[in-house]
Amino acid sequence: MCKVIRILHGFLQTSGNKGVDAAILLIAALLISGSCPVKANAANKTESIISPFGYVTDLARLVEPKVERKICDLSIELERKTGVRVAVVTVPDLSGFEIEEFANELLKHWMPDPAVRAQSILIIDAPNEEKLRLEMGIAIDTMLTSEAATRIREQVLLPSLRKGDKGQAYLLTITELAAEIALHRDVTLYQLKGPGFLKNQPAAAAIPPGRDRDTSSSLWFLPVIMAALWIGYRETRAAAVSPSKSKRTTIS
Repeated sequence: MCKVIRILHGFLQTSGNKGVDAAILLIAALLISGSCPVKANAANKTESIISPFGYVTDLARLVEPKVERKICDLSIELERKTGVRVAVVTVPDLSGFEIEEFANELLKHWMPDPAVRAQSILIIDAPNEEKLRLEMGIAIDTMLTSEAATRIREQVLLPSLRKGDKGQAYLLTITELAAEIALHRDVTLYQLKGPGFLKNQPAAAAIPPGRDRDTSSSLWFLPVIMAALWIGYRETRAAAVSPSKSKRTTIS
């Protein structure tokens, strides 16, 4: 806009009529500012629309309460043990933003600290515009291999979205991401109760010293129990047969 006004100013200066020059410049500035969107207010526009509600900001009403609780529980433990922050955001539409710009503005607004922003994961879904984005901070790249990212997207996120349960899709995606990050950071996340997750966590898979010796030595009493059961069975059978023989002897 300033460039256009400078061009007009240079052109009108040659005419020598300063009164007309000022009037035309004022009208041009008003017309241009009124007809063009002002991108400088993009951040303020985002702030006025979106405010975080914990780990799940579900403005589009896509996540069931029980699924939201599971996401929050896992996200709390993940952030407490690894420093990685996860947030799920659903909005009916993007209010004129491109989804990449929308994600960047949210990250800057919600996580002003660059160190926190670098360790953040943001899932944004705008169902009315059929747009979804998984935004990750730069530090997440060091915790997540490209193969793992591709597997999560192709085998977890997209198939789950096709089933129509978006809340479950978010949960499964965060679960897979959390498992990979926990493996990288060498920590155990006890919220990961799905099959295959706990055994892949080093702290949970590690066997305490002496565990094998204790387990094998604890089986020594099994033969003793089997022998006692057999003796008990023989004695019970003998007691059941003996009264009948004495009764027949008395009758004869």
